[in-house]
Amino acid sequence: MLHIKNLDEGLSIFKALGSEIRVKIIKILLENHGMSMNELASRLNITNGALTGHIKKLENSGIVTTSTVSTGHRNLKKCSVFLDKILIDLDTREDFDNIYQTSLRIGHYTDYCIYPTCGIDQINISLETGSEAPGINDIWSSDISFKLNGRKIATWTSPGDFGAVQGIFTPDWWYPNWNQYGLLKILVINQTGTFIDGLQVSDVSINEFGFDHRSTIKLKLEVEEDAEHVGGLTIFGKNFGNYNQDIDIRMHYSPISGTPANQVSE
Repeated sequence: MLHIKNLDEGLSIFKALGSEIRVKIIKILLENHGMSMNELASRLNITNGALTGHIKKLENSGIVTTSTVSTGHRNLKKCSVFLDKILIDLDTREDFDNIYQTSLRIGHYTDYCIYPTCGIDQINISLETGSEAPGINDIWSSDISFKLNGRKIATWTSPGDFGAVQGIFTPDWWYPNWNQYGLLKILVINQTGTFIDGLQVSDVSINEFGFDHRSTIKLKLEVEEDAEHVGGLTIFGKNFGNYNQDIDIRMHYSPISGTPANQVSE
């Protein structure tokens, strides 16, 4: 999933989709789970040269990916749709005086604690994650649970451990037969419940935790031993995968009476 946080950020995507033939290309690739350039040009009844320009625009915007496939006698360039969803924030007007943002760096750690200045109304967590197969396996389900202060608030089933093509930000020294990228997941817990990518997945709300300025918040990701799909867990950090980010956290809070909203400690 691609998360476009403002309209200016999404210009390349909008331009790529602003063509009837490019939208048709995406539909054909989805219907056929990818096609070679020759097959696609024939299906569209256009030349390979004309198709190359359209594919380049779609590839540069991150919608389509291309890879070289050997057929034994020759190499073919195969095109596939890379994105599964595009999330666009149209209204980005927020009261940033009451929002605290931080990132948890991916590394060898067990605890990372954040101390808010107030009561918390909403927590947004975004991260790139996927399964963990021996080697790679794009069809390798894993039930990844998200826990907040020991309580499970959501479970998401990762479809696979992706490595068919190199991740956009994955360095060249990374082994090609290891996982290359994951999927960007956006977890939100607020006063209504818990949501993943905008869809409510549980009724657990932020109110049930009673967070205040003295609270310690602990986030845990795990694949439980009794899960239906025990396919491991990978978290991609900055300079790896397709999104070039660590675990990003945003907290919406209500300031303590008499305390300036911008006095936030970590």
